[in-house]
Amino acid sequence: DNAVKMTKLPIEIAAALTHGRLCISATVTKTSLDAQRPTDHVFVVDVSGSMSCRWTLVQLSMAALFNSLSASDTVSVVIFSDVCQVIDEYIPSGDTERFIAALSAVYALGGYVARLPVLQTAYSIVDRESRNGMVTLFTDGAMKSAFTTNRVCNSFISEQACVGKILNVLSYGSDS
Repeated sequence: DNAVKMTKLPIEIAAALTHGRLCISATVTKTSLDAQRPTDHVFVVDVSGSMSCRWTLVQLSMAALFNSLSASDTVSVVIFSDVCQVIDEYIPSGDTERFIAALSAVYALGGYVARLPVLQTAYSIVDRESRNGMVTLFTDGAMKSAFTTNRVCNSFISEQACVGKILNVLSYGSDS
């Protein structure tokens, strides 16, 4: 149930469950982005009730990605269920204490999942000039159909991709 599935690029995460131990490694690559420009990352975390048993894995994944960022990159953390809340914005990649504080503020709220407002919030954060933008959604299979079956969300995601704003989805669970 704690399998990690995701797109191959621009983020690669390898997860292995062996004898109850989870090993995570992560690499952020800028294959679809301008490698010369710094990147604003937004970690968008599903905090609906179905994610509560996956918190440790989500936090480990977020920490692994944070540790792999380039020196000039930033991270913002957004949580959502039936509401959307920005925990912190533009944390410099070297500010581990501030990132840990933001990570500690991520908690299960329960509720259902809001769709478009979450994406609009995340993409507004990565809309700074002279920077790449990458949104990474941490969710489970219960969330997958909420985005992929919604034409408005798909259209919005496509529009953002056309201007170089990348969406990655890390999906947790065997039903993903």
